[in-house]
Amino acid sequence: METSLSAEERRSLALLEFPLLLEEVAGHCSTARAGRMIRELAPISSIEELEGLWAWVGEFSFLLEGGEDLPFGEILDLVSVLGDEREFPGPLSPQELASVGAACRELDRLVRAVHARRESLPLSFQLLQGREGPGALGHHIEAALESDGRIKDSASPTLRSQRLAVASARSQLQRMAQEQMNRAQQQGWTSSSELVLRGDRYCIPLKSGRLRSIQGVIHDRSSTGHTFFVEPLPVVESANRLQEARLTVEEEEAKILRALGREVATSAPALVDLYRCAVHLDTLRARARWGRRREAFAPILTSGVSSRLKLTGFRHPLLQTALEAAGRKKELISLNLELSPQDRVLLISGPNAGGKTVVLKSVGLAACMAQTGIPLPTSGQAELVVFDRIFLELGDDQSLADELSHFSAHLAHLKAIYEGTDNKTLVLLDEIGGGTDPIEGVALARAYLEALRRRAGRVLATTHYGQLKALVHELDGFRNAGMAYDARNLHPLFRLELDAPGASRALEIAARMGLDQEILERARELVGDESLRLDAVLAEMEEHREALRTARLQAELEWRQGKMRREEYEERAGELRQRRREILDRAEAEAEAIVRRSRARIESLLQEIRSAGGKDQALIAARKAREEVDRRAAELARRQEERRTPMRGHSPARIEVGARVRHARLGLVATIIEVRGDRVTLSAGGRRILVEAAELTDPATMGGNLPQTPPSPEDAAGKGRGESDVGGLRLPPVDTSVAVSRIDVRGLDVDDAWQAVDKALDRCVLAGTHHLEVVHGKGTGTLRRELRRRLERDSRVGSCRLADGSYGDDGLTLVEIPE
Repeated sequence: METSLSAEERRSLALLEFPLLLEEVAGHCSTARAGRMIRELAPISSIEELEGLWAWVGEFSFLLEGGEDLPFGEILDLVSVLGDEREFPGPLSPQELASVGAACRELDRLVRAVHARRESLPLSFQLLQGREGPGALGHHIEAALESDGRIKDSASPTLRSQRLAVASARSQLQRMAQEQMNRAQQQGWTSSSELVLRGDRYCIPLKSGRLRSIQGVIHDRSSTGHTFFVEPLPVVESANRLQEARLTVEEEEAKILRALGREVATSAPALVDLYRCAVHLDTLRARARWGRRREAFAPILTSGVSSRLKLTGFRHPLLQTALEAAGRKKELISLNLELSPQDRVLLISGPNAGGKTVVLKSVGLAACMAQTGIPLPTSGQAELVVFDRIFLELGDDQSLADELSHFSAHLAHLKAIYEGTDNKTLVLLDEIGGGTDPIEGVALARAYLEALRRRAGRVLATTHYGQLKALVHELDGFRNAGMAYDARNLHPLFRLELDAPGASRALEIAARMGLDQEILERARELVGDESLRLDAVLAEMEEHREALRTARLQAELEWRQGKMRREEYEERAGELRQRRREILDRAEAEAEAIVRRSRARIESLLQEIRSAGGKDQALIAARKAREEVDRRAAELARRQEERRTPMRGHSPARIEVGARVRHARLGLVATIIEVRGDRVTLSAGGRRILVEAAELTDPATMGGNLPQTPPSPEDAAGKGRGESDVGGLRLPPVDTSVAVSRIDVRGLDVDDAWQAVDKALDRCVLAGTHHLEVVHGKGTGTLRRELRRRLERDSRVGSCRLADGSYGDDGLTLVEIPE
């Protein structure tokens, strides 16, 4: 289709306003030749070629999405200046050479940029691979020429000195001429006080009676004949020396330009080839840039009629541009359309000015865009069939020159379309069969559509004829669609509804436009009961459909609001559970501190009694007191275990990145984002939490009020795993699966925070845990400094440090506990 378009195909592209869209895309080109190539685009029918084209466009789209772009500056059209690869046009002017140098610089930048991005631009790199950037030639030209073509003094080793010689000779000439002028003026021989230039020669204006007073060359005389302009002989000699110096400079400049011209001529084929590559990349980049601005995407393309056609949220780009320019951007209605392979003919009906023609143009334009590599502005990825030909007939032509009426022109186009149609053709027909007697028009339209159903790949047609709307019930391959209409407010909604033919509503629209009521009543009489009943049924269907749609939208809105409220309640409940746990942890920390101090005091008393030779009764009483403290400590530990023991009926968590898990102690469901040995990092509510993997369970099997698992017999007996003797005291067993690995003390004062950290250190030592994370926050830094001071003095701590940038920030201290 791209190489030999018929007159009817070109007319169809014009009716689709495809050239206007190409003009928009061409505006994103950096080179004039690329813009011309975009404007000349025509749909491609080879799916293999299209797949390659979309790969190119996708490459640039990916680059732009990453915030990068290639350095496309203004590049001279080297094809017009240097000819094609086979023929060099001849000597170039200094301005053309300077422009070639600037083009070399831009092309070299482009080549280097593509090579630097070979991983993200593999196709572009493959195109330019083996082609060297013309940086050396560009540098050579720019070292010799200014941007406007003037030759620089540094262009050759001798040019500067030669130009200085010219300047010196000019200065000497001006001094000599002024001296001669002063002498003649003092003698009263001159008719004015200023030297006169004739050509490039300095002349003295002598009075006619003093012509013989100075020897020299007469160059001119005044119109009155009273003054002669004479160049004195000494001045002639100085002028000759200046001219000689100028000729030397001109010869050197010509030599420089010839050398540059030979370099450019030698490099011309490679330069033109590289320029053509740059233009090709520019056309692809322009498509991607336009698509990014329009939030557009690449479609899925298929071949053959056994494929569906799907447009989701397609925004007609030209209509969008027009509405944006008018400040009515929000009025744009996107198109949703999905046709199965069996839907060969789609009949679109509905009121006038309801958007039927826009639907046709949208489908045709989307097909043209997909087959020229222009991204489609849709809300979801489009699926389109690759057509060999695309026809559109709007039925509004009238040719006085060809003596064709409106209907005759309509038939001429229908004939050309039918003759050029096969099973790889998209046919779009607006108001087929209009412009003539309705009965004959319906018959002609039906016969034409039936023939196209067998012949064309896909047909979309708009109609007001009720008889055509009934074809869906008589013939396979036909499908109805209608344009939605607001019956309450009497205005079109410009939304396509599949499987729902629309009423024409001509009389309703006429009434809304204020047509005389008597005329409307007479029109209803003339239409007839059957037509009115059909329109009434269709209108009632539209009203029910719109009511159902409104109800569905309202239900969806209420569902979303309910979901948001539920999520808010769950978040609040989680916060309350977390607060309850924090309060309990703080209370347990205080209780453990009291028990620890009591144990220490009892041990001290026992030691004092033994040292003083105390009686057996005192020793027995002290031991009983110690046993009571141990009993209370065991009871406290048992209650802690009961509160922290995972609930029964759960399944082990799947420990891998991305898995959803539940943390029984913290009471939250989160996602694993990192696994490090026996510990994992969770992401919950935008926060990162480091926990033991053994604390995690499958969230799918965790009930909200399941009974807790009772302590094991070993735990109940005070024996088993984790049981130890410290300072002569038997401590309660500690389950490493619930050992503390992270503690949050934000908001606590220093003493309360240290009690919590002290308790956590005890549990880590008893459980054999060697890492503890203390979350203290930033704030003023007082809590952080005091906790660090106490940790550094604590014998249980091997080392402590603030978390680095890769782990957290200065609101977290990492504590290492030696074995």
